[in-house]
Amino acid sequence: MNGDGHNIGTIEKVRPEDIRPSLLNNELYHRFDARNDDDAALARSIAREGVKDPLIVDEEGFILSGHRRHAAAILTKTGLVPIHRRTGFRLAELPRAEQLKELAVYNRQRTKDAGEMANEEIVLADSGDAYAALRERLEERRREALIPFPDSMAIVGEVKRAAISEAKRPMMDAVRTIVRNRVEYWPLSVRQIHYALLNAPPLIHASKARRYDNTPSSYKGLTNLCARARLAGLLPWEAIADETRPVELWGTHATVAAYVERQMHWFLGDYRRDLMQGQLRHVEIVCEKNTVAEIVRRVADEYTLPVTSGRGFCSVEPRRQIVERYRRSGKTGLVLILLSDADPDGEEIAQSFARSIRDDFGVEEVEAVRPALTPAQARELGLPLTIDAKKTSTNYRKFIKLYGSADAYELEALAPEQLAELLEKAIEGIIDTDAYCGEVERWQKEAGQLELVKARVKASVSANLGGLDHADA
Repeated sequence: MNGDGHNIGTIEKVRPEDIRPSLLNNELYHRFDARNDDDAALARSIAREGVKDPLIVDEEGFILSGHRRHAAAILTKTGLVPIHRRTGFRLAELPRAEQLKELAVYNRQRTKDAGEMANEEIVLADSGDAYAALRERLEERRREALIPFPDSMAIVGEVKRAAISEAKRPMMDAVRTIVRNRVEYWPLSVRQIHYALLNAPPLIHASKARRYDNTPSSYKGLTNLCARARLAGLLPWEAIADETRPVELWGTHATVAAYVERQMHWFLGDYRRDLMQGQLRHVEIVCEKNTVAEIVRRVADEYTLPVTSGRGFCSVEPRRQIVERYRRSGKTGLVLILLSDADPDGEEIAQSFARSIRDDFGVEEVEAVRPALTPAQARELGLPLTIDAKKTSTNYRKFIKLYGSADAYELEALAPEQLAELLEKAIEGIIDTDAYCGEVERWQKEAGQLELVKARVKASVSANLGGLDHADA
């Protein structure tokens, strides 16, 4: 038997004319050509010494391994060649893709050029694996983009923060548990940690009876504790981000070789098929809060849906851009999925956005869907009230008239998985899921095609890397 457990017979001696090349071999490997130096050298060797290593053939005599030796034997009129026959196996009975895989497996040991190696890799690769690899590269790029960097600032005066005492340990442990359990949704906002703490309020100070509560003073203390914990190394810096402090960094490299190697890592690694192209309507997500935007982006990523997020009321420019994308899509309707707080301003933000699309830009065929957050949802989920209800809002009375209560809630009060689930259900209730699944299947196939192109280019580039500087002169 061979390494795969298939029956391989004893060595036979046959005439080269009695066995045949596999029909698909030329799709993987170059044809034998005596004008090629390597092929010519093989022919000379076989003319002198005959074929030493047995060829492997299937039960019908189709060659699995040894096409070049066979061609050289025919050219040099070698009398007999040794073969191992794989009994009980007929290559032609397999589907085309499986035939190619068998040929690639049997020829892994032969010397090949970059193109042949790439051909092997693509037929041996599972399309699901290629798709998974593509998604992993996309996720890796997303994770890199999330890493926050500190701002530069002028240093004025001197500030010495007090160390976190043992009395703060219950509070600190509760915060660390929340951050650790939500690592999938990093970076978190302090607001999200605040609402999570309210599920099982810890003692603010071990020697005092007061527990964490839904008040501005507790929230202020939490903000200070998180800052001190990050400075003390008790919380990872990348676990918490301030969305209002953008930073620009420039991509530099130590050497040309380092640059090329990094580019090859990402080469063709961020392809996304438009999974919504088969939908009749154009769908976009609008989120009021930057603090939950990462949760929203994770869901939107699965559907390749555009996301517009901000802080409060949105300027007219993002609305214009949504309308432009809708018109370029050529679709017959626009659906806005709106996410906002269940408070006077959140209600008006959702309403005004949809009205503006219709009235300012003349999009009559717009539909607005608001999967979160409403007071009814918040009460059903047992969410805590907002810590700073905006009674001074001009929309306060309108909100009370609409819902019969001044109770207000924030999006951050939802656990990440709750918000993700509400959004996913809304999307799946809007789109044609059969059309979506069809696009995902096509994306998986395309991932395999891209892996072939990438393998070919990478092999070619790698052959030229030797001439590049790998270190400073």
